[in-house]
Amino acid sequence: MASPERSLWKHLVGGCGAGVATTVILHPIELVKVRLQAQDTKAGEVGPAARGGKPSTSSSSSSALPRYRGTQDALRSIVRVEGWRGLYAGLAPSVLGSGVAWGLYFMAYNAFKGQFRSEPGVGIGSSSSGPVRHVPLSPLQNLVCAAEAGTMVTLMTNPIWVLKTRLQLQLGGGMKGSGAAGVAADRYAGMTSAVRSIWRKEGFAGFYRGVWPSLLLVMQGSVQLMAYEALTAASRDLAAGGEAANGQAPLELSTLQVGAIGACSKLFATFFTYPMQVVRTRLQKRQDGGAAGAPRPTTAGTMRGILRKEGFAGFYKGMVPNLMRTMPQSAITFAVYEKILRLVADL
Repeated sequence: MASPERSLWKHLVGGCGAGVATTVILHPIELVKVRLQAQDTKAGEVGPAARGGKPSTSSSSSSALPRYRGTQDALRSIVRVEGWRGLYAGLAPSVLGSGVAWGLYFMAYNAFKGQFRSEPGVGIGSSSSGPVRHVPLSPLQNLVCAAEAGTMVTLMTNPIWVLKTRLQLQLGGGMKGSGAAGVAADRYAGMTSAVRSIWRKEGFAGFYRGVWPSLLLVMQGSVQLMAYEALTAASRDLAAGGEAANGQAPLELSTLQVGAIGACSKLFATFFTYPMQVVRTRLQKRQDGGAAGAPRPTTAGTMRGILRKEGFAGFYKGMVPNLMRTMPQSAITFAVYEKILRLVADL
């Protein structure tokens, strides 16, 4: 019988592999989402770059970017101004962050689940880590386990996401030889340059910009995993003809079924938490253009500013590219994760 503790490394490996694969495939859509979220003007206010001219220059990296009119306009503008490589701005911290975050998240989630179980056995969804008795948890227990894991991982990885956001919100994204016009002189040359600059100008607190809305967004992952577990259990019962397999290893679902369940669970969770993603992005972008001694933006102040200047719709900026990214992302993530678990099940 495999012990939960000995099998946790399998969830770490599965999560890392899933996070890296998903990020590499869908990074351009993630880039567009972040840039649209960071725009603090109304959708109708379009800058010269979006109309085909050169981007304006400012000491703030985000204000040096074109004003995009939507997803397609953003993709065309990025390729025209920055080249095809511009679609992969900030890829390095994204791959690092996603791999580490998903690996730790699945490992911690299953560790917390193991504490709830009355009998040995860990694992989510359709996979099993060995010939152990499967004891399903209640939706509330799954929600609590996911929230605990999400909080821990968020505090550990927030500095990586700050780096990713900063690099994505500058022309060229820190890539050598990008040669984009209108870039601020103090732009980041890469991850190392960004770390030094943030530490020098903002101190340790700079790496935890946006951490409060990130912690609030932990609920999105918690709700998603709760929905994923419920949908997976229902799908297994349906595939088994409505007969619950009490105490038996869970029935394996196909990769297509796992992907569909992952996408549906993400759609359910995203709708309720997207506004906090926008707030987090606004807090994490550079503030170099502010007056000397100006107070740092706060979560509450940012929310009031969005509501006052852009209305309720401002909280859903970038929603279309977000859905284009997150639903396939969740499908790929869970499909790859479950596939890796099956490959390492006998190790």
